[in-house]
Amino acid sequence: MEKRLFLGVADNNYSSTAVLGDSEGKIVTTEIGGSVNYQLYGLEQARQNLKNLLDNLGSCAKPEKLAMACFTYKSGVVGFQRGFCHLLEGKLAGSKVQLKEYTAACSLGIPVPKERMLLFGGRTGIVVFDNLAGQRYRLSYNYLSQDLTARIEQKREHEGERSPGMKQLLAAAAQSLQMSKREKFTYLVAEVSALAEQGNPQALEIAYDIACDFVRLVCRMAKHMQIKVPTIGLYGQILLGSPVIYERVKHLLNLLYPAAELYASPLAPAKGAYLASLLAKKFKINGQRMANLAVTAKNMRRKHGLGLNNYDLAK
Repeated sequence: MEKRLFLGVADNNYSSTAVLGDSEGKIVTTEIGGSVNYQLYGLEQARQNLKNLLDNLGSCAKPEKLAMACFTYKSGVVGFQRGFCHLLEGKLAGSKVQLKEYTAACSLGIPVPKERMLLFGGRTGIVVFDNLAGQRYRLSYNYLSQDLTARIEQKREHEGERSPGMKQLLAAAAQSLQMSKREKFTYLVAEVSALAEQGNPQALEIAYDIACDFVRLVCRMAKHMQIKVPTIGLYGQILLGSPVIYERVKHLLNLLYPAAELYASPLAPAKGAYLASLLAKKFKINGQRMANLAVTAKNMRRKHGLGLNNYDLAK
């Protein structure tokens, strides 16, 4: 049987997201699993996570049905080809597989054939911009949102422990102390967002500060835009996992760039990896393929409940 399916796997150091599709840009299925970063979690755990991910994708992800697969990792992993080969042993034997840097492929996952920007709003803040000339610009701010505990402590120092709403924030911070780094971040994002939605003034101020930090990244990048109607994709656990932050970011971006097209893009990294696998087999990313990708990705988001209030991609 001719191999016509393509697999994209995007790993963000905490989880992996897979998109499986055909040569026409139509997504067949998606799946979320544990990280396949063999440097962070060790080869044995990464191989088990990869096995689980492929098993959950079903029979369509069998090596004999794959024409190409692309794995994207954040910086630091791509250079270790030997470990990557060991990761794939017995899992994707017979398939052609390539390794790409995470952010380099991500902006491909925004389904528009024009200038596009992708804002990552998670443990770090990153904005990637591709212009019409094929040039890519990247800005990042590592401290942007990764340490919510520090933001809460800063509030306590400035406002005092007895200020309105502070008690709930300090309780959340105390509760998170015994958690792992991943669990702590996920828990605090949920708690701060929930308190902000309830009108807690301290949590609301933290949420709005984070939203402003995200928007400042976009503003710094905007000077490279050559058109008046850019497309901006929004991605990340904080950005899509907190309705308060998401709506604030949208509101500010709409005020600053009223003609911009804003997209919630929970599948952008995995879609980018999938499209990179198509490019590796010399398929052009034309308008029809991008249209197919947009429609089928929307259906997948509905099917799996990905997006606001049910965000799981960056955990």
